[in-house]
Parts: sequence; structure tokens; C-alpha cells
Amino acid sequence: MKLSIVLSTHAAQFQAVAFKGDFEGNVARIASYGYHGVELAIRDPQLVNADELEAVVAGHGLAVPAIGTGQAWGEERLSFTSDDPAVRRAAVARVKSHVPLARRFGAVIILGLIRGITPSGQSHEQSMPTWWRPCKTARLWRPRKGCASRWNRSTAMRRTSSIRWTRD
Repeated sequence: MKLSIVLSTHAAQFQAVAFKGDFEGNVARIASYGYHGVELAIRDPQLVNADELEAVVAGHGLAVPAIGTGQAWGEERLSFTSDDPAVRRAAVARVKSHVPLARRFGAVIILGLIRGITPSGQSHEQSMPTWWRPCKTARLWRPRKGCASRWNRSTAMRRTSSIRWTRD
């Protein structure tokens, strides 16, 4: 079994991140703990230098199996289930902007908190099409085998969802 742990590429207020702050120092620390990879928490791919990320991570013999999108919700409140159509469009655009980086690392993109929370006055069933339709329409995804299928009523979709982006 291979192990990976979450690492933020930037300092964040978001409390769910295991390691954040000093990126190079944290990569070295994670490698010294015996992990095989880092799941990069990236709020906005436009704010990172992919060449530098790759050099640091590979320089410590680690892989990037996944890229997390939750900071876009935690820091900016972008979500697929927002009652504001502009926020929903921005959330979809943000996830699409993760695609080139995910392809580069051969990583999945984790759709966590960016999926959103069902807004007050909106049913769980009403929230589902708001996030699923843009992903399905984009035709850039295929479900990753082994994704959890248990529903969590406090969010608008599955507890664990990840997608592997195709080159089509």
C-alpha cells in the first residue's frame, strides 16, 4: 500500500489541510516520514509554478496522486451548489483550470468542498443537478473506479468524489 498526505501549496486559513506554509520544507518532512506522495491542495492553479512544484516533489522521490480543490470553497466560497449562478460558473471554471496540472502529474482531481453545501431553502435533490450537469456537459471526466458511493446529507453529493481527467 502506498500512502500520501495533503499538502497545501500556499498558506491557507482552511483548517482541513494537514501541511501548509513552507512548501519545500513540508515536502522534505513528508518524505522523511515515509510517505509515497503528496495530495496537493491548490486553491487556484494560476498561482502556482508547475515546474517548481514538480521539481520539489520529484526531488524528494514523491508522487502527486491527487489535487484537491477544497480551498477554493474554504477561501473563496466557490461551489457548484451556490444559489448564485456566477459563483457556480466560477467554481466550474476553477476546476477546469486544474485539468492541465492534473494531467501533468497523472493525478485525479478531488471534488470535495467545492461541490458545496445545499443552500438554505434548496433541497438536496435540487442541488444535485447544479454540480453534476456542468461536469457531465464538459465531457472531460470519467468516474474513478472505487469512488465511495455513500451519500452524506449535509453536502449535495457523495462524501468522496474524484475524477480522472481524460485527454479527449
